Amino acid sequence: MLFGAFPIVYRQGRGWNEGISGLPFVAVAIGVLLAITYVVLYDNKVYMKKVQASGKGFTTPEARLPMCIVGGIALPIGLFWFAWTNSPSLPWAASVVGSIPFGFGMVLIFLSIMNYLIDSYTIFAASVLAANGIIRSVFGAAFPLFTSQMYSRLGIHWASSIPAFLAVACIPLPFIFYKYGASIRAKCKYAAQADAFMTRMRNQQAAKQNAGAGEESNDTSPAATLRVEEEAEEEAHMEESEPKFAEMKSEKETEGADLKKVQTGRSTKSKRSVRIDEWVNNPYDIDRVNTRDSFVGRPRTNSRASSKR
Repeated sequence: MLFGAFPIVYRQGRGWNEGISGLPFVAVAIGVLLAITYVVLYDNKVYMKKVQASGKGFTTPEARLPMCIVGGIALPIGLFWFAWTNSPSLPWAASVVGSIPFGFGMVLIFLSIMNYLIDSYTIFAASVLAANGIIRSVFGAAFPLFTSQMYSRLGIHWASSIPAFLAVACIPLPFIFYKYGASIRAKCKYAAQADAFMTRMRNQQAAKQNAGAGEESNDTSPAATLRVEEEAEEEAHMEESEPKFAEMKSEKETEGADLKKVQTGRSTKSKRSVRIDEWVNNPYDIDRVNTRDSFVGRPRTNSRASSKR
């Protein structure tokens, strides 16, 4: 709504042309750059201190919300500033400067909410970010549709104050989530599942680190015990067995032996070997000399007779 108000206030109210009436957006860009500077130089450092103070390598998602609190306060300040200084009787700089805290607060709120949703839903982050983007886009597409009518009926001051009042109504929300966010997320099905998954994964990583890099695992599950017994049995079997691959002989060399026992070797892809004892036909049971003439002299069946039968 503020972006839709710029052409109304500066082009229609002050008579600026299309090029000059777009310059107030530079003030919004300045606020965006200030917000990025604030995040990089201050907020990220504060967040990392909280991570280190936790002693776990991570902290709660609510640690992302102080940035939203700052942005939530700066945003309505910029909106009210613009609403009551955009009169043509006042200098243009008075209302343009009010767009700086608006851009500052807008970016802080956006980044804080994105980070909070990602930390809260983790494995469902893609879905929740998509839902957030859809809702934000629906509002962003709907509000400008009645901005012109609102400004023509309420005037540039009160029409610009409506989004400011809406922003003031949203100020308590980050405070509420900062204090009661954990209990609120526990009541959400997907947030609870994501938290349980992350807790289980962190516990597994902690167990691996405690085990040490050169120590064996203390897993006493039936699967692990069976795996160890199979490996020991296999080692003993490989030491006592004949060569891995037995020589395969042709039919003439075997002199009537129709079947042959074949044993596979040790797999190169895992420590466990695959021992398959099967009786398979000798692949060399082929008459290479008489194969071409093997069917010569055999009576051919009559195709008609066979079709009748």
